[in-house]
Amino acid sequence: MSSRRQINTIAGGNPSWNTGVDYAAQLRAADPALRRAVQALYATAGLDLRPDLDALAAAPQIAADPAAVERFAQGLVFDGDLKIPVLTVSNIGDQISTVAQQQFYGENVRRAGKNALLRQTYVESVGHCAFSPAEQQAALRAVVDRLPAAGRPPTRAR
Repeated sequence: MSSRRQINTIAGGNPSWNTGVDYAAQLRAADPALRRAVQALYATAGLDLRPDLDALAAAPQIAADPAAVERFAQGLVFDGDLKIPVLTVSNIGDQISTVAQQQFYGENVRRAGKNALLRQTYVESVGHCAFSPAEQQAALRAVVDRLPAAGRPPTRAR
């Protein structure tokens, strides 16, 4: 779940914020290798990092709704206790829903003893939910194929 609208709806308001965030300080506190990578990327692009950090500092900051933060913190636990078949489709280059996060979710499902209800797939591309129409159709077909016919469980695992 990564749609901002979906998150806000479930939490009953905005559960995230950047008030008080000093992005330049965050960069200074980052792992030195990561800091060097950011600097190298800017240099390669022929850009100056300082104006971007200044723009971030000058931009309006967003405050969270405290009640939404509390609801979000209490109500969203991906514990793996699945009740219905689930298919995850992830881009291997997704920075919002990473392969590591998907693998952790799969581990939770296995620990909950619900592995038969989960199938995880990966698409070799970058971006978040950047699936081609063919990939979307394949995912939909995989879900439909796994649905029980007339209330019977699927006859074979996929």
